[in-house]
Amino acid sequence: MPSLTRLPGGALLLTTLTAFAGLPGAVAAQSAQVAYNEAFTKEHEGEAFAEALALYREVIADPAADVDLRARAERRARIVAEELAALDLATVFPKSTLVYVELGSPGGELTSLIDQLGLLGTWEGLLTDASGFAISPRLIESLLGVDGAAAGITGIPMGGGPPPGVAVLHPGDVELFRGVLETALPAGLQAVEPVSGHPTFDLEGQALVTMLERLVVVSTSRREIDRVIERIHGERDDTLARSESMIPNLALRNDDLVYACLNFAPLRPLIAMGLAQAAKQDPRAAMVKSLFDIGSLDALVARMGVDDDGLSVETVLRLHEGHQNLAFHFVRGAPVDRETLALVPAGSAAFVSAAFNQRGPALRPIDTDAHGHVAVSALDLGREVFGNLVGMSLFVMPGGPARGAVPVSLPNGMPLPEVAAVFSSNDPERSRALWDLGLGVANLMGGGVTMHGGAVELVGHTAEEYRLPNGMPLYVVGTGTALVVSPSRAAIEHALETRSRGSVLDDPEFASAVDRVGEGSTAIVALHAGRLAGMAGGFVPAAQAREVQMAAALCDRTVLSVVQRHTWDDLGLSLALTGLPDLGPLVNGLLDEGMGRGREFDESIAEALVEEPEVALAASTEAVSGATDTDVLLRRFDLLAKGGEHEAAVALGRGLLQVALDDPRAVNNFAWALLTEERYGGAFDALALELSLATNEATGHERWEYLDTLALARFRLGDVKGAIEAEERALELVGEGESRAELQKALERFRAAANRVSDVGI
Repeated sequence: MPSLTRLPGGALLLTTLTAFAGLPGAVAAQSAQVAYNEAFTKEHEGEAFAEALALYREVIADPAADVDLRARAERRARIVAEELAALDLATVFPKSTLVYVELGSPGGELTSLIDQLGLLGTWEGLLTDASGFAISPRLIESLLGVDGAAAGITGIPMGGGPPPGVAVLHPGDVELFRGVLETALPAGLQAVEPVSGHPTFDLEGQALVTMLERLVVVSTSRREIDRVIERIHGERDDTLARSESMIPNLALRNDDLVYACLNFAPLRPLIAMGLAQAAKQDPRAAMVKSLFDIGSLDALVARMGVDDDGLSVETVLRLHEGHQNLAFHFVRGAPVDRETLALVPAGSAAFVSAAFNQRGPALRPIDTDAHGHVAVSALDLGREVFGNLVGMSLFVMPGGPARGAVPVSLPNGMPLPEVAAVFSSNDPERSRALWDLGLGVANLMGGGVTMHGGAVELVGHTAEEYRLPNGMPLYVVGTGTALVVSPSRAAIEHALETRSRGSVLDDPEFASAVDRVGEGSTAIVALHAGRLAGMAGGFVPAAQAREVQMAAALCDRTVLSVVQRHTWDDLGLSLALTGLPDLGPLVNGLLDEGMGRGREFDESIAEALVEEPEVALAASTEAVSGATDTDVLLRRFDLLAKGGEHEAAVALGRGLLQVALDDPRAVNNFAWALLTEERYGGAFDALALELSLATNEATGHERWEYLDTLALARFRLGDVKGAIEAEERALELVGEGESRAELQKALERFRAAANRVSDVGI
């Protein structure tokens, strides 16, 4: 039976050949898995969505990848494509979009705003200083967790009715917000035929709402939603973000809370056609077309943001380079002259500055006769306004007159604030001659015997004092290339002392406003709310004076400023509110008045910790038995911990567990803080384990966040095996969310510790 003896060898050879034949497929399948893993890492750890998307598509196109892997890659590719689109939502809107409005991350912007208002605080911060009322950033994140949203009007309805459009919402990673959407849409709206396989709902016959993997799309048209999906996945390139006319306008976005743009490009042909038709009936339409050069209109952009030092709002009308819009040029002014700003005193309550002409050479001298008498013609007045005057600033000082000067009163008896105007010119002598002439006439009408004013010495300068027809004085003094004019001697003295005492250019309260006066700025208005409120205190009844004083103190750094910018192609208006008032003490004061002695009770515990620890323990124990406010109990726990009363703090913590067991999230967060906050120094790890065991028991060990806390608590107390088991269970529950990478890192750390223990034979 020789053949029988050869069979095993043949079978072995056949098996070997088969194995080698299948090796390339196995290697290729492994390569696809490696690509998937790399894509997943880039997506979650580095947020390199473009690279991750390319890798996922490689896996999808790889014939060696198994069906399950390709299916997972297809879903991840859809998610990543949407996340990539969400980085710039303009990429999913059509080029023909007429009006585009984009909402940034409102949670982050409002958190910054609330922080500047002195109302932001963390749970840990409340425990540390017991500072009272504060809005938690976690609350803002939960309520306003939207990562971004955008809406656009994509056409003009020819038959009336609402305009066609589309809106895209990125709910972000906040579970509460996404949960509300995923629950409310199916429950409150009628499901209709899916769009491109995505669940779609009818919004009361007015619009369709489609739920994608990460985005929510709303539109009046199923076709619009289809095209949005195609742009997300790169199947269409007719996007607003790639429109040549819109690229410079979209570049003005700067992490704003709200950005809006009226895109004139699609409208220009319609406007031109309408004007052409109207011109046949009315010649004024042709004049409008010529004056406004409709074809030059590019966009009207508006933005609102929360900056590091307050709120800002800006609008910009943009025109094409080289336009012939006569109306646009007609209203263009000269740049603000900083010489007039240099004579506006630091400490001013408000100021306005604008310009008439550019700086340049002096005009020819004004005509005088052989005796030096000035001969003024109408042309001289025109030359002064349209050629000689450079800039003007008007300011008002807070408070009453300085140096004991007699206050100037208005005709109605009201005191005149310390207000003055500063004029700069290319030829100050010419300006002075014209002022002297004009005020000399007024002086005669006011009862003076000559056209000349009386000489007055003011801070080392000679000023001319004139009397107006209503009896009010007016002083004029020259300094450098500027004239200072005011009915208040004190105001002029303030202006003349700016070189030694500083101007608004040196005033830190106005620094942000002045910094915004750059190239092309033609006017600025700046109001200091606190200083103006202080001025108002002298004009209100005594019963209201206290409220005005409180407002002045509250707004001691608050400045509202408006700056106009006008260049060859842009006309912009920007508004900024800086130095926002600190509302924290005010709100806490009102709360303390309404809540009685709650804060005093906390302070009594803090004092007792130093003098009578037993009293503190009794007070805290009494608080546990009678209080139901978790935040109050947490603050009192921290007071005990800071005072070194470890046993009392642990007792209160266990009492907190009994009070707040119906809120396992709060208990879990507290346990996590005990484990991770440096101020606790690991002194309460055992208490954290007790709290974590209770929250997991209450939730059936089905919440990955609570299991993650339990794993860390076990690890801290030396139970490495228990920590690994809890973390593995947490990974089973977390799914493919962004937190998975963090849990994986924690598990690897626990396993590494277990290996070290095994290596040393412990």
